[in-house]
Amino acid sequence: MNTKNIFKENKIKKTLARTAILDILRKAKKPIDIVEIIEKLKRKKIHVDRVTVFRNINMLVKKGLIDKVEFNEGKYRYESASLPHHHHLVCTKCGIINDIESISLHSEINKISKIVNKDFGFNIEEHKVEFFGKCKTCKSK
Repeated sequence: MNTKNIFKENKIKKTLARTAILDILRKAKKPIDIVEIIEKLKRKKIHVDRVTVFRNINMLVKKGLIDKVEFNEGKYRYESASLPHHHHLVCTKCGIINDIESISLHSEINKISKIVNKDFGFNIEEHKVEFFGKCKTCKSK
């Protein structure tokens, strides 16, 4: 879906900065932080102050157009909500982040969700799973 329709559907005023932020996150190969977003905006010759970027990011998160993720770094990262549901592998040594989409992992998480619902009467609306450890490269060093 193009950004014009996305903004119209979500009753958001379309601005150059908002459009660029969505495009940047759609093209990102991993979740990126505010600093990276601002750098990419500057490279596109879009000059927006930091507060405006934060405000736009927060609004896009509230509208469900982007996802906010946190990897125990003391900051948030963001990614497009249009990505298929996935989880992350985070290397605690080099910081590399890999997305993982695994049918067997989703199957196991669905089993856990059913157990939580049955045992605790808790209806899970969403979940996020991040795995922290050493990547192949760091593990072999």
